[in-house]
Formats: sequence, structure tokens, C-alpha cells
Amino acid sequence: GYDLVVVNPETNLSARIQVKSRWRTNAEGFIINNFDCDFVVVALLNRGSKDGKADVRMPEYFVLPVEVAKALPRTESWGKVSFSKSPEIHSYRDRWDHIRNFLEAANELC
Repeated sequence: GYDLVVVNPETNLSARIQVKSRWRTNAEGFIINNFDCDFVVVALLNRGSKDGKADVRMPEYFVLPVEVAKALPRTESWGKVSFSKSPEIHSYRDRWDHIRNFLEAANELC
């Protein structure tokens, strides 16, 4: 359900992160069926295309709280999230602060 664990030793909190990566520039979506994590990071690597027609661009990262990822429309059979059918995903671009805030939550309780 997750690929990475990020830990804040000061608060003794951890965040489980599932990473979904797409190699091709202009990828249309990603498949997700397991939500046993705290965050899903979609990494669009933008490395071009096999036929060489797509440009290589800088990678893009979207940091989604798991509840947001669960709410995205997915195909029934594959669990594929389509970027064109989920435009709200773009508001999560480079939102690493979601993870930081999650790991600092214990400080706010003190």
C-alpha cells in the first residue's frame, strides 16, 4: 500500500506514501487500487515518448492526501484515474506542505 515512510523524530509521527510514476510526457493517468497509505504522490517524469515525438520536460509532482486520491473518479475494471477527468489534481502540484503539516500535527496539540 505504500512505497516510502517519512518520519518526524520530534513529533514521533510518520507518513506512509504511495508513489505512482509515469515515464511518458503527457501521460493520461495512473492506476491505483490500494489506499493503505496517508498520501499518494503522482510523479510525472516527462521523459518523452518511445516514438521520440514528445518533448522531454521537467518532472511534475502531485501530492494527494489519501482521501483526495480515493475521491478521484476511477474506471471500475482497472482503477485508472484519468487526468483529463480529474482536473482538480493540478491544485495538488508540489504541495509537499501537506506531508509537512501532517508530520507536524503533534506540535499543534501541545
